[in-house]
Amino acid sequence: MVGVTAQMAMGTAGFEGRVIAAVPNAVYMQSASGELLWMTTPGNVIHARAVIAPCHLRGLPPDVTITLDHGWLTVGSSFSVEVAHAPVWVPPLVGPESATDARMAASSFMTLLKAITPIAPSSGFAPAIAYVSSTATFAATPADVELFAGSESVRGVIDSVSNRQSDTLQKAAGLLGLGPGLTPSGDDFAGGLVFALRALHVAYPDRFPWDDSSARDMVARAREQTNGISAELLHDHIKGRGAGPLHDLAYAVLTAQPEERLMPAAEGLMRIGRTTGWDILTGFCAGMLLLCHESRS
Repeated sequence: MVGVTAQMAMGTAGFEGRVIAAVPNAVYMQSASGELLWMTTPGNVIHARAVIAPCHLRGLPPDVTITLDHGWLTVGSSFSVEVAHAPVWVPPLVGPESATDARMAASSFMTLLKAITPIAPSSGFAPAIAYVSSTATFAATPADVELFAGSESVRGVIDSVSNRQSDTLQKAAGLLGLGPGLTPSGDDFAGGLVFALRALHVAYPDRFPWDDSSARDMVARAREQTNGISAELLHDHIKGRGAGPLHDLAYAVLTAQPEERLMPAAEGLMRIGRTTGWDILTGFCAGMLLLCHESRS
């Protein structure tokens, strides 16, 4: 399977690129025109930038050349995979014609929060799920919500969403680059947040406005505060493009699916990386707090 962004990039005449980073289950590539793509193996999540194919990815050094010839993507002298006839994945978004009533979506979101809060790990930004849940239900905040890096800044972002303040994206931008790894926890949380805000705007355009100016400023700050791969992924989230399970979860919430449909999507997201999936999920839940505000109004 090939994501639509990857397909479009490889469809350009004379496509070529190079490996820029490698992790155990993925190789990140950059085309000569600057487009970010990656290759991963079956069983990993789909994304608009992903090429999923059976191949051996370990041991590939940076700067290995990538070429495309007659539908075959070749990575150095290591392997080639046929991509010309691969099915193409297009990230789905829930529009006004598909979205349920916002109050029903809020109820579905509360079902999700109730299910995931007790199982949130102590790593990354996942402990903030407890604060999101307490904010949604007006419950007392557990004391251990303070025990993670950047907790006060994250609480500020969550409060901003809950109170429908205009500075949410500016506050979220302050988290960019916070944490270790290829995609720091602050970037992943911010990505999940903006994805949720964008999804709400697409589903309910009259109720949830989109701050395009602040979103552009956020991307500009990401170029300065974090690495190029993570900045590009944040840009994707702002545009409503994320990993497959994130789209599945947004669909489940915005169409008011029951817990047995919500949890498989959430669990698919949780399995991404060591902390990445949970950090994205935490940001997504923070953004979806707007639904609770809507249900109370």
